[in-house]
Amino acid sequence: MRRVLSLFGFLLFGFSSAAADTTQATYDLYYKGAQTGTVTVTLTRETVHTYYKAIAKPNWLARLFGQGTIIERGTMTSKNLQPQEYFYHDSGRNHHYKYVYDWSHDQVLVTTHEGESTEPLGDGTLDPAAMAVRLLHDLPDPSPNYSVLSKGLLKVYRFEIPLLEPLEVLGQKRLVWKVVRVRGNATDSRIVTWHDPKRNQWMVRTVRMEGGKEKIRLELTGVNRSDAGDLHPIDQ
Repeated sequence: MRRVLSLFGFLLFGFSSAAADTTQATYDLYYKGAQTGTVTVTLTRETVHTYYKAIAKPNWLARLFGQGTIIERGTMTSKNLQPQEYFYHDSGRNHHYKYVYDWSHDQVLVTTHEGESTEPLGDGTLDPAAMAVRLLHDLPDPSPNYSVLSKGLLKVYRFEIPLLEPLEVLGQKRLVWKVVRVRGNATDSRIVTWHDPKRNQWMVRTVRMEGGKEKIRLELTGVNRSDAGDLHPIDQ
């Protein structure tokens, strides 16, 4: 569960072109088949900025093994989804990452539990929160590669071509997009997400595979939408 927020780079939620609207989805979280908590993801889009927030809360079983709450927040421009700020905190490990972007100088200030540094930026650099929204925007024809600043390191996320397949979503059969990200060079290490076109491409399931076996899974339990967003600062 400690790295479950890495999956939130793939929790993709639809939004309309309204001046401000919020979608909030909840998920059950499983670790190696055992339910270990819940995840809530909120996406708010207003005219200038889009705000992303994901919170993973452990249940009593996970807390017994020292798991804490994980919070991830991101702010990006609504027009071209260019990242502006990003924040990640894992209370169980006391790890945190904060990015403040300076696109006028093509650099980002990275603050972590280990220190502070300034890193160069490429034109298409994303963070996990901006990656979530970018992939949504690009479905059903995403780029095969994205450059993502994750845990203070610049990584390349590689995707296979999405496929439509049937899946039961909240008790109903749906034809949904299956999106596969291959991690590293290991073909048996991947993150698979499913997205419902009839729900504006909302992510309805995520499975992280390691060594050919399921390690982490998220299952959609509910979706709510409102007209106004809860636009908290990302570092709260």
